[in-house]
Amino acid sequence: MALLEATWLKEEGNIFINQSEFEKASGSYRKGINLLNKGNTGDEQVKALLLTLQHNLSMACFRLGEFQQSRDAASRALEIDPNYVKARFRRAVANRKLGECSAAMTDLKLAKGLDPGNRVVHKEIVSIRKEIKNAKEARKAQKLSLQKAFSSEKAKATAMQGVTHSNANRNSKEKVTPSVSHNDAHRTSDDHSVAVALCR
Repeated sequence: MALLEATWLKEEGNIFINQSEFEKASGSYRKGINLLNKGNTGDEQVKALLLTLQHNLSMACFRLGEFQQSRDAASRALEIDPNYVKARFRRAVANRKLGECSAAMTDLKLAKGLDPGNRVVHKEIVSIRKEIKNAKEARKAQKLSLQKAFSSEKAKATAMQGVTHSNANRNSKEKVTPSVSHNDAHRTSDDHSVAVALCR
């Protein structure tokens, strides 16, 4: 009975997927999974249906942007069958969205080994390799930019030190008091005597 109802829920979920109703599809798949888990006797039919439901749930979660849940559902599918290529691919693309490119590449290589002619898997591998390469180049460029910025700031600091030292020397010279000659002193005294005489 549970098997029949879970099968119907899977079909319902597939209809929702085709209608882009991913939230509803996710709900249908989850209900089917819960039904089978409650009465799981290890039957091969039950295992096969659980495998499909977990994979489809992973796909629905991915389309909803729920990448963590997508990865978890794919992992549960792989616990049932480690050689299920679709689940390998599904977990790989979820890991990529989560920034785990290394883990994604591991699953994709395993999937390629299981199905060498799978074009979707091959295309994803090429895409991730390009992404990894671009990320490395971006990090390298950022490092060079930081080094240039540091060198520029260091050069400015050195130049400012030179200007400060030069200004200090100039100020020191300007503060020197000029000496007064004997003649200048005598002239100043005469001028004072003339001024006194005039005032009289």
